[in-house]
Parts: sequence; C-alpha cells; structure tokens
Amino acid sequence: MDRVLSWAEMTLRDCERAVRRMVRLHEFVLDDDDNICRVHRVVRAKKKHKGKAPPPNRLKYGVQVPKDVDDAFKEYSLG
Repeated sequence: MDRVLSWAEMTLRDCERAVRRMVRLHEFVLDDDDNICRVHRVVRAKKKHKGKAPPPNRLKYGVQVPKDVDDAFKEYSLG
C-alpha cells in the first residue's frame, strides 16, 4: 500500500473519531444558514463504575480486619 494513501486513511479515521467525540460531548445550535451559533457541553465526564464493597467480616491472616478506626480501638481496646 502506498505510504501517502495509508497516511490519508489514518488521518481520515482520526478526524472521524474526533467528530464522533465532539458530537457526543457537545450540543450544537445552528442558525438559519446551518452555521454553528452556540455550543453547549452536554456530558461533563463519564461516570466511573463503583467497585464492590468488601465483605462485612473480612479476615486477613486469620484476624478480623476492623472496618474503621473506632472499630479497631473498640476491638483491640487501644484507646
């Protein structure tokens, strides 16, 4: 394949990808002549998937892991 042709195909692919992302992230308001007159950002950021909560009674090396600092003080009577 020709180097110029492969460069052109990669550039076209990248431009199409950029246009898809812009359309997904923004809302374009057009005027009567189909020119862009205003742009609103629709999506701020993708929501991250929250992981599973750890099991309530977690054991490490045969010892129960406290859930928070207060639980550790109560369980091991350090305070």
